[in-house]
Amino acid sequence: MSLPYVPVGIPVYKTIEHNGANFNTVIWSHQGAFNGKRILFVHGFGERVEVYSQFFDRLTSFGFDVFAFDQRGFGKTGEEWSARGFTNNYHTFDDLEFFITLNLNELAKEDKLCLVGHSMGGGIVLEYASVGKQKDKLYKIACTGPEILLSPEIKPNLLLEWTVRGLAQLPYLKKTKFYPKIKFELVTHDVGYQDYLKADELMAPVGTLVMLRDMVLRGRGLLTEENMTKLRGDLPLLIVQGEEDKLSLAAGAVQYCKEANRVKGNDLRSVILIPGCYHSCLIESPEYYDKAEAAIVNFLSS
Repeated sequence: MSLPYVPVGIPVYKTIEHNGANFNTVIWSHQGAFNGKRILFVHGFGERVEVYSQFFDRLTSFGFDVFAFDQRGFGKTGEEWSARGFTNNYHTFDDLEFFITLNLNELAKEDKLCLVGHSMGGGIVLEYASVGKQKDKLYKIACTGPEILLSPEIKPNLLLEWTVRGLAQLPYLKKTKFYPKIKFELVTHDVGYQDYLKADELMAPVGTLVMLRDMVLRGRGLLTEENMTKLRGDLPLLIVQGEEDKLSLAAGAVQYCKEANRVKGNDLRSVILIPGCYHSCLIESPEYYDKAEAAIVNFLSS
């Protein structure tokens, strides 16, 4: 099934090898004058870059270049069933460092690199602001629906969480698959995208025990004092989230920015909540998508 969007620009796909994985990557080049900024996008759990074609295409109309990649274990990078969903915290940040270096090397000295992520990817870019080796080289960070606090609908109970954490320590169970039941009707109001998500086999939510463990602990760790202390204090950061997000709680984003601003003694981190909007702001119905796009474009353009 094709995407419910016909792009104006022409994306360029390329396979790039790193540390045992063949990454599916894409570049969307600016339309008209280049504004001097490139966006490196990090997708969410069970996703692949193609689903964000509308967002990427629209960004290029504002003069941005966009680079994105299917993360290890997902999309076409994880197309082989043996690789599907298999990643961990080490690979997540090692892969991201690799692609940040690649993009910085391609930019002119005066150009800026911005990091943008959604959901699981939103949690990843937020943590990068604290632990990233090249966080000082970033211009700004933005994310949507970051995985900080999971909603009761998908949050594992304590018994399940500790069972998973225990099993994930066993070498022969590290690649054991799990299949979370995500209702795509809670992801977006847009019926076209709902149908696409249901039909695309590479967008099926599949993970491994190790991946699940690391994702949950990563999100929870974002709110710790230790993480806040490591946060780069002068890095502007924006979170855009739907008030009706039924997967990641908007309260997590609000708490993150409030605590980070308190610890760092400034107000460089902010949250924009979109009334009525579900989890995936960037594939939402126009009345929600347009607000998310405008917020991110205005933030990154300034």
